[in-house]
Amino acid sequence: KTDVAVLKTDVAVLKTDVGHLKGESLEMTYRNHAAGYFGRWIRRARVVPLVDIEEKLENVLSDEELLDVLRLDLLINGWWRTKSEKFELWLAVEVAAVLNEGDVTRAIRRATLLRQAGYVTVPVIAGAEITATGEQTARNQKVVVVQDGRYFGWDEAIATWLNE
Repeated sequence: KTDVAVLKTDVAVLKTDVGHLKGESLEMTYRNHAAGYFGRWIRRARVVPLVDIEEKLENVLSDEELLDVLRLDLLINGWWRTKSEKFELWLAVEVAAVLNEGDVTRAIRRATLLRQAGYVTVPVIAGAEITATGEQTARNQKVVVVQDGRYFGWDEAIATWLNE
């Protein structure tokens, strides 16, 4: 019995560790290929190091809010065009191996803080899989989902977040 209990504990630890590694690997993939993943929506998509905008954020956000934004997985910047206009757009991207409603909540919160600082920002979640509640929450909250080669929610997110 003791050997089985130890084995179960070890497997649980391994599952957690592998999940973290998958998430970090996905984050690097999205970071290294930002134009490929996000270029379908914005032109000249590039990853922006959060320290590049930290000073502007400091002038608007509380210390706690600033730290929250600095924990964002990826900040993507580029240009979005409509038939009548072109403007700078930012994507607040949360990345995880398995996306869930917590990722949606973080993306929304951090996009909202960036918007308070004057950045036109849309929340995005990106990962390999998504839970049913995560998908439903993203749809309800108008958050873009990039998941295992599947994209949804862009038009709804743009309609919602650009009019806020």
